[in-house]
Order: sequence, then C-alpha cells, then structure tokens
Amino acid sequence: MSSFRLQASAVLASPRDLVWSRLVDREAVAGWLDDVDISGSPARLSTQRASRACCGAVEGLVLEIERERRLRVLLRAPWRLLREIELDLTVRPEDVGTRLSVHATYHLSWRGWLVRPLVRLRADVALRRAARAFRAAVDAEATRRRRRAARATAPGAVLRPASPDALLLRTAI
Repeated sequence: MSSFRLQASAVLASPRDLVWSRLVDREAVAGWLDDVDISGSPARLSTQRASRACCGAVEGLVLEIERERRLRVLLRAPWRLLREIELDLTVRPEDVGTRLSVHATYHLSWRGWLVRPLVRLRADVALRRAARAFRAAVDAEATRRRRRAARATAPGAVLRPASPDALLLRTAI
C-alpha cells in the first residue's frame, strides 16, 4: 500500500490549555473543519460531512492521547482513493504562545496510488484550510476570554452569584 506524509506547524498566540481545548472540543470541530459533524465515544469518533448525506461516515479511532501534549488519531473512510489517514498532533509551549505541529500520513488505495500527485495536492490544500480555520477559532476564543476577563475586572462590575441550578449540576458531577 502506497502512502505519503504531510507536515505543518504553527505558533498560535494563545496559551496551551486554550489550544488544546479547541483541538479536542467536538462541538468546535465543525467550525474549523468544513461542515463536519462528529459523534461517538471519547475513544471512537465518527465524522460526516453535513452537506453530503450520501457519503459514508469517516470512522476515527483515538490511538494515543496525552492531555495538553499529544493526540494521535486514525481516520478510516469509504473513499475510493484513500484508505486511512493517521494524524499525530503535538502541542508545545513557546515563548510567544503555543506551537501546534501536525504530522499526517495518508495511506492510499491502488486507485489513489495511480493519481497520487492529485491526491497529495488536495490533501495539502485541505490541511492548510483546516489550519487557517483552526487558528481563527483559537483567536476568537482567546478574544472572548479577554473580553470576559476585562468585564469581570472593570470598575463597577457586579459579579452575579451562581444560580442554584449551576450549583446543583456541580455537585451532581
């Protein structure tokens, strides 16, 4: 089986916990990965493009997870050209923020091997598009956090007590 690798790395001007929380938040994924719906358990996940109901779901398996450090996922899909994609994502603190590195290994079917340059180009475009959207999602969350902190410390800010429902939820968990 033929394969190829793509790598990308970027420094995000946000703390590591924020980058990690956006990376593993299932509801946030659809915002940075082109209309993808995610379902499944924490160890297994299933994704499906919302715009293409006729396509089968992409099944994913979490191979390894180290909180705020590393996430390895294997994605299997009913594609004609690709058999599976293994993603290895690492998160490291940097002087000015957090470095996110992505190493993707694409395993091709025999049909994919025949058109490997085209598949590689499309995979590279998809990886870069997801990276841009992910950066925008992290920046938006960082901005929300800064605004929330500024409102809480502003003169005359009134902190509301927690609602009884929220307290009940915390004790139940």
